[in-house]
Amino acid sequence: MISCAATAASPDGVPVPLQLLDAMSGALHRSLLIAQRATGGGSFVAFSPDESALATAHQSGVERVFRTADGKLLRELTLSAVYEAVAFAPDSSRVIFGSVLGDTALVGLPRGDLVHRHIEKNPFATAVPITFTWSAQSDRLLVTRSDTTLVSPATGASLATLASPSSAEDTLLAFTPDGASLLRARCDGSIERLRPDSLTITEVLQKPASDTSCALALTPAGDRLLRATNAGLEIFDLTSRTSRLVPSPGLPNGPLLISADGTRALQLRFPDSGPTPHTADPVALVHVFDLFSTPTGTASPTASAAVPAPAPAPAIAPALIIGEGTPLGFAPNGDIYRFTDAGLTAWSPVEKTDTFRAAFDSPVRAAALSSDGRFIAVTDGQLVLFRTSDRAHLRVSIAPEGAAPRLTPPPADLASFLR
Repeated sequence: MISCAATAASPDGVPVPLQLLDAMSGALHRSLLIAQRATGGGSFVAFSPDESALATAHQSGVERVFRTADGKLLRELTLSAVYEAVAFAPDSSRVIFGSVLGDTALVGLPRGDLVHRHIEKNPFATAVPITFTWSAQSDRLLVTRSDTTLVSPATGASLATLASPSSAEDTLLAFTPDGASLLRARCDGSIERLRPDSLTITEVLQKPASDTSCALALTPAGDRLLRATNAGLEIFDLTSRTSRLVPSPGLPNGPLLISADGTRALQLRFPDSGPTPHTADPVALVHVFDLFSTPTGTASPTASAAVPAPAPAPAIAPALIIGEGTPLGFAPNGDIYRFTDAGLTAWSPVEKTDTFRAAFDSPVRAAALSSDGRFIAVTDGQLVLFRTSDRAHLRVSIAPEGAAPRLTPPPADLASFLR
């Protein structure tokens, strides 16, 4: 399934259509009036992993869950100050919504029953970003704000609480793929292993070093923890318990994106101002890191390491994209796509140069890469689908409101493009 919002302007508070396209047949599946606008805010749309349900969250505070088969509204809720915090369970059995002010709502699927709802009694005293972490088995859920609470997805009951001096923005929590333990990494460099049923610490993998702003990520295989700081990218190998630093100039700005095979990571970084401050606004450059590049100096095992550090090899600096734009992620061939107001750009980590540029008739307002990296959906006044395999594009339009929904190009052409 693909979703695209209607482009017609609409006053605040008035619902506008959200169009659902069937990626297999290319047909317009249906149009739902769910994307309610709000002053100074936006909306968030997400499909469940099995694509049976669609969740929308809005800055107006209205959250909805729809069944994609027939568009039926399964559940509508209102939370205070929604912060686009929505997370489906990996098995699509639950979806949880969260507010920056602390309200949460856990909804069961496929019926849309309300499993549990929490209303923060004194929200403005604890207004911090909220994040959700599901186990791969969908049997554990973590709700993290100032503290972390372990929640039962079956009942919504709180099972354990982990007090933390760091906020959700400064902490990464991730269940191991087998669900046997929980990893916690923080911007101070500490890495711990916790019990997934009580949140008690069972092992300290790395002690704190110096607290700093950072970006944290775990590779898809769950074998390496990444921490991007002002010094560069620290890569901690969970198997060997060794840490190495890939130096990189600049200051981290935004999350780390990792390729599906776990070999490369990318991040926006502002140039380091050095002794003389910039006179103009800095441009964030996209930095690309080879996660198997050689460490600078000797890899240092932590106090709990039992495996000797590997012998160092010649150091390799990270590859840098000299340019700007918002990174979207990695295509199957390894190319990295990013977008600016002017269009799309593809950059090859192998050739270390731009391999493709595409300009659009109207300024690009948003772009999203599919989970498999095969397609990019671009909004530049209407929907443009871009295929990364051969860099072909297809402009898609839908009849305006008030007319019978009509898709251009014909559904058969759209289905052929998406195969």
